[in-house]
Amino acid sequence: MNLIGTDTIGSIRFIFTFEKYLDNVFWVKNKKFQKILSDKNVLKNWKSAKPKLIITGTSIGLKIDKKLLIYARNNNIKSVTVIDSWVELEHRIKYKKKFYLANIILVIEKKIKDELVNLGVNKSIIRIVGNPILENIKNIRNLIYRNTEEKRILFISQPFSETEKKFNLKNSYNEFQSLLDIIKIFNKKKEFKIFVKMHFEDKNNKYSYFKKKYQINILKNSNEVDYSDIVQNYLVIIGINSFLLKELNILHNNVFSYISKNIDNSGNTKNIKKIRNIKDIFKKISYDNVIRKKNKKFKLNSQKKILNILNEIL
Repeated sequence: MNLIGTDTIGSIRFIFTFEKYLDNVFWVKNKKFQKILSDKNVLKNWKSAKPKLIITGTSIGLKIDKKLLIYARNNNIKSVTVIDSWVELEHRIKYKKKFYLANIILVIEKKIKDELVNLGVNKSIIRIVGNPILENIKNIRNLIYRNTEEKRILFISQPFSETEKKFNLKNSYNEFQSLLDIIKIFNKKKEFKIFVKMHFEDKNNKYSYFKKKYQINILKNSNEVDYSDIVQNYLVIIGINSFLLKELNILHNNVFSYISKNIDNSGNTKNIKKIRNIKDIFKKISYDNVIRKKNKKFKLNSQKKILNILNEIL
């Protein structure tokens, strides 16, 4: 039996790329992800389970990810953690200054491995595997931008303000301030229309004030990402250090990471166009080549690396 549990949607999406190739898989029950895990084997009383392997993601606070690692350590069960994001990395692997580490940590890039080592993690347990989600996206074909008179701007939400409040983190800039800057610029031009794609963890009324005052459009919250729909229907995509920006940047030429000059906006948005002043965006928008041209199909090497490592452990 293999037991999987995590409290973040990013980790779930990452694990989905390979868990279907494992035998006898059970997920820890999580009300927050009840819909997305509806077709999976789910365990409520996971502490009574005796799995051969425990797989987790990472999350801030003492969530199921860290609880499973405690259970694995106390019961001599092999464990693997996947790390698919740079955001708040130290808080993801620590709680009250204490490390919560699996036997093996799978990371998507060398940058994360280097940061983990700098935090004090033994480099021998870290494996760079790449990102199977990005490799799958690279194989999406036959996309056409639906150029209309209505030029759509899509803002990618992140739950920064909620995380700051819940865990007493201090950031000088969040999603509300970024969206307000975007509204002030684009609402002056009638041909642009602003849409907000909410994060899975956002409450439905999170942007009600903006919708009422500025007449922007709030998309229905969903834990699924329709890459083709987004790429073909939006001229510009803007967000703050979201991994979804990196995913969409594979297919779309007008993906921007916008954040104030006081904050580092590297990490998840590496190689994406960055803007410190929202007014500069009009100089960088590509109107003729919205969708990136595709080359030959991409091999799913990351998936193979992950499965090979899991087979070695088992």
